[in-house]
Amino acid sequence: MKILAIDYGDVKVGLAFGDTESNFASPYKIIKGETRENLLEELSIICQKEWIGKIIVGMPMHDESKFSSVQMDKVKGFIEQLKAKIDLEVEIVDENLSTGQAQKLIGGKGDDDAVAAMILLQDYFDRQ
Repeated sequence: MKILAIDYGDVKVGLAFGDTESNFASPYKIIKGETRENLLEELSIICQKEWIGKIIVGMPMHDESKFSSVQMDKVKGFIEQLKAKIDLEVEIVDENLSTGQAQKLIGGKGDDDAVAAMILLQDYFDRQ
C-alpha cells in the first residue's frame, strides 16, 4: 500500500511517499501559499493520481508551550477537513523533532518540509 505523509504548516506543507512493501520513504514536494481549500483539492488529486491507500499527518504532540497547543488545534482542524474531503484512513503521528532532523539532513534551514514528511513516514515504517 502506498502512503502519503503530510508535514502540515501554516505557510508550507511537506509531502512524502512510501509504501508498505519496501518500508522506504522519500520526499515528494512542498506546497506553498495555498488556501486550505486549494490545498485539500491538490491533496485529493495527488491521492487519486498516486493510488494512495493511507495518509499520515504529523502532529506536535507535546504540550510544553502555548505554540504547541495552538499548532495542535490548527493541525486537528486540517485533519478534520482532510477526512471530509478524502475518503482514506488518516493516522496521526508524532512530529516532534522531525523538522530539526530534516534541517540537519539538508544542512540548515530552508525548504525542509518534504524531508520532514519523509522522516515522519520513515519513523512510522520503522515502528511497524
